[in-house]
Amino acid sequence: MKRKIAGMLSVFMIATMISSCGIVGAKQNEEGSTAESSTEEASLQGEEETAPDSAVEASAEATVEGDNATAETSFDPSEIVEPEIAEEVVENPVQGDAAEGDTTAETAEQAEAPTQEPEVDDTLDVVFFGDSQFDNARGTGSEIPLYTQALLQGKKKVYNLAIGGTPASLERGASPDINGWTDVCFVGLTYALAGKVDRSILDTHPEVKGEMEQINPANVDFYVIEYGANDYINGKDLWNPEDLYDVHTYKGALTVGINTLKEISPNAKFILCGPSYCMWYNADGFAIGDSYTVSKGIGTLSEYADICDNLAGDEGFTYIDTMYATYFDLRATTVDDYLSDGLHYKESGRQIYATTIAHFINKALGIDPEPLNFIEINNFQFGQ
Repeated sequence: MKRKIAGMLSVFMIATMISSCGIVGAKQNEEGSTAESSTEEASLQGEEETAPDSAVEASAEATVEGDNATAETSFDPSEIVEPEIAEEVVENPVQGDAAEGDTTAETAEQAEAPTQEPEVDDTLDVVFFGDSQFDNARGTGSEIPLYTQALLQGKKKVYNLAIGGTPASLERGASPDINGWTDVCFVGLTYALAGKVDRSILDTHPEVKGEMEQINPANVDFYVIEYGANDYINGKDLWNPEDLYDVHTYKGALTVGINTLKEISPNAKFILCGPSYCMWYNADGFAIGDSYTVSKGIGTLSEYADICDNLAGDEGFTYIDTMYATYFDLRATTVDDYLSDGLHYKESGRQIYATTIAHFINKALGIDPEPLNFIEINNFQFGQ
């Protein structure tokens, strides 16, 4: 309930904008004190400090009072859709060795001088699962996984298994039986990686299938997992109290998928990323509310983020909050700076997101032990 304050604040501001300028919108107050450089995220499997609740609550310090305050608003579900990703000109793509994973030279040397000794895995392997936030800009050198890789040290390789438009959970009404499985949701991808279902389910996504074919699960060091927006858009249940492993629900799907990855990568660490703060628009281009206020009858997008946060806490994983401005200033007043269409990150937003992920990977490796400084997009330069 503590995060409902953020929703109440957004609705109050929406009502104010309607009366003053006739345009439906949502606006947050600037926080007087968001997450400071001393604020850190949840522990990485017991090795890192835990972020206090106050860091999450910092984005909603002001309180809306009164009987007329409403926490969320329901709309016709057909009004809430994933927008088409706008084309953009990439200004700062990853180039050179960083884009190749810094492993080409070593691979060539090994081919010239074969050895009888067992191969030593000295490459940092990071596998990304997610929706369009991680899939966006694939092939341009400016996708979040490649920006992340550029900020990691030594020999490293990232594998991008993200597919735009996909949820964590299985389609409603579809059988969860592995026999005949065809869905490329998060659970389906983990089943394919584990060899539980045939990888032909990825024939329509050859770039992802090709990435998966290169992965040795036993060598994976980190899994970075980001889902939630499409679970929300498709009206998936948050969780099933009678079946915590129900793959038709958001939490159940995350749980089953993560357990599958644990089986094949027992030494891997996990970073969970909840859905990001966003602004929803109708077909006419008018804002109808934000991720704190607009519900399709099940919950707001922020509630899906809360579920992911709680799961990470229960498992002892790192959780990267992108909903409540814990690490960078994505909020109503900066939404146009970060997002191209109210939902998808622009190039600068992707760089900031990647900077946050890379920090926590480097931190777990003992390379970057200092707290992450709070990032403001108007004062940000990638790699500095």
